[in-house]
Formats: sequence, C-alpha cells, structure tokens
Amino acid sequence: MFKKITIAIGFVSALILAYVAAFGLRITRLPTIQNLVAKNVKIGASPDEIAHFLDNQKLEHSQLIRPEAMHIGPGHDYASLPIIVAIKRRTMRSLFVYESIEIVFVFDERNELRRIDVIPVLTSP
Repeated sequence: MFKKITIAIGFVSALILAYVAAFGLRITRLPTIQNLVAKNVKIGASPDEIAHFLDNQKLEHSQLIRPEAMHIGPGHDYASLPIIVAIKRRTMRSLFVYESIEIVFVFDERNELRRIDVIPVLTSP
C-alpha cells in the first residue's frame, strides 16, 4: 500500500513539473498591468508625470523618444511618434518561452499623452 501511495505522489509531482515546464509559471498578469496604468495615468499627462509613475513602480523605461522605425507585434507601429516605452520583464516563464509586458505611452506634438498600449511580448530563453 505504501509503495502505491509513493508511486502516485511521484506521478502527480512529475505531472505538475511537466505542466510548469511546458506552460510556465505566471508572475504578473496582463490585466494587472492594464488596471495599474488605467488607475494611475490620465490621458493628457506629461512625459515627466509618466516617468515619475514608472519610477515609482520600479519599471524600466526609456525617456521620451521618437524612433525612426519601431514595431511591436502586429498592428503596433510607432515610427516617428513621440513615445515612452516601459517594460515589466519575465512576467511568465516556462522551459520554452518568457513573456514580458511592454507599455507604450504615445504622445502628441504638444507632449501630452494620447494613448497607452499594453502589449505582451514573447521571447525564447
């Protein structure tokens, strides 16, 4: 009887490890970041206000930049737009892939915030 219990526990443990290796361990969810930004950042904010928010959240970020070419995934083109890009690294880890969440703050010509894009980005280890 004890041998069967030990085998069953070993089998269940192996299944759990296989699941975590294949599908990963999620540390931060996309809606968590979206809600954090929505509650703390207002449209019309200045680049300094955004940088202050990102510093308080301890998120890596750029200064206000205007890239000649920049694409993040399909449908996210930031060429020639004034933006600040922030990242929360390794929000999900698995054996095959890491996920990070990028936050792109898009400004208008008067340096007022116009749009916020929160984008999951997958990379291999």
